[in-house]
Amino acid sequence: MILGRVIGIGAVVLTLGLMVTPAARADAGTATVSVPASAAAGVSALTVSAADRITISASGSAGYGFEGAAPCVGAPTTHPDGSRFLGSTNCGPKDDPNATLSGQAIGLLIARIGTGAWFAVGTFRNIKATVDGTLTLAYNDSSYSDNSGSYSVTVTDNGPPCVAPDGCCQLNGVCTCPPTGCVDSHVLGRQADQ
Repeated sequence: MILGRVIGIGAVVLTLGLMVTPAARADAGTATVSVPASAAAGVSALTVSAADRITISASGSAGYGFEGAAPCVGAPTTHPDGSRFLGSTNCGPKDDPNATLSGQAIGLLIARIGTGAWFAVGTFRNIKATVDGTLTLAYNDSSYSDNSGSYSVTVTDNGPPCVAPDGCCQLNGVCTCPPTGCVDSHVLGRQADQ
C-alpha cells in the first residue's frame, strides 16, 4: 500500500514537473567554428536570443604580418587573449587605434551580437545576450590582407536562466516544478510514509 502511494505520487510529481518544463529552443546548442585572422567581417557562430547565457572558449594561433618594433621584429604569433610571441619572446600586447575594437590588443578574439558593438572575448568568456541576433566572432585588427592562421572557437548557447515560480528546481539546466516543491525520491518516499 505504501509502495503504491509512493509510485503514484512519484508519477504525478514527474508528470506535473514535465508539464511546466520549458521546451528547448531549436537554435540553442553548441557550435565550433574556425575564425581566420584574415576574415575582416568575422565568422557567424550561432543565432542567440536576448537573456541567453553564452559560453565562448578559444584556442589556436594566428599572425598579423610583419612587426618592425623591438623586441619582436619579424612575424609574431598571436593568441585569442591578444598575447604576442616571437619564438619564446613575449612581445606583450599591441594596440592599434584603427582596429575593429580600438583600445584592445591586435589578435584578440572579439565578438558582437547582430549589429551591436564589438566586445573582447579572449580565450574564455561567459556573457548574457542582451539582444536577439547572430553571434559573430573576429580577429581584432585594422588590416586583414596580410594575416594568417585561425582560432578554433567553441560557442555554447545555454539558453536563458531558469526562471521558475517559488518551490521549483533547476536540474541540469531544466526547470521542474513538482506540486510539493523540490523533492527527491527519498524525501518523497518519507513524505508518503507519514
